Amino acid sequence: MRTTVSQALGVLQDQELKKPERTDERVTQLKKIADARFDYGEMAKRSLGGQWDKLAERERQEFVGLFTEFLTATYVEQMHAYSGEEVTFLNERLEGTMRRSRASWSGKKTEIPDGLQAR
Repeated sequence: MRTTVSQALGVLQDQELKKPERTDERVTQLKKIADARFDYGEMAKRSLGGQWDKLAERERQEFVGLFTEFLTATYVEQMHAYSGEEVTFLNERLEGTMRRSRASWSGKKTEIPDGLQAR
């Protein structure tokens, strides 16, 4: 998780990539980082809960695609609002086969203590 956050912050803080003519490149780099970390299929499945089992395979695939597009659009919008916030990792622990990370997000405009949790 630390590596992923560090990579994303590196892209967000890159002054060259902040130039308007390089927005597409910036988005592409951030999407590549996210794609390596996120399991969009599993996230989509969990977001639907019990409804997932009622879908045909074609519908599941379509939903995963739309869900991925939605998340990407949401994160791109937030990317444009980035203003130097920092992430501080509070702790990490292993829970079964999953690693749980707790972190805080703070900056000039925002502070989210213990606001980031990832598995």
